[in-house]
Amino acid sequence: VQLQQSPFIMLDEPRANLDEEGQKTLEELISEWEASGKIVFLATHDEKDKKLAKRFFRFEDHKVFEDHEVKGVVDET
Repeated sequence: VQLQQSPFIMLDEPRANLDEEGQKTLEELISEWEASGKIVFLATHDEKDKKLAKRFFRFEDHKVFEDHEVKGVVDET
């Protein structure tokens, strides 16, 4: 119920302990959530999650080290 009411979804290491099928299901869910207008935040160490991102941040020493928008996806308006 809370998931439907919040515009945000936060996932911490969402691929941890998922098999290949579970990872595919996760990717499909993230796509569905974003298509419905949800904003999905991922905290991850898994490089595969970059392909799911419209924008990603990389942190080092508690500071933003990289702020990258994926070309052709982020709306500049």
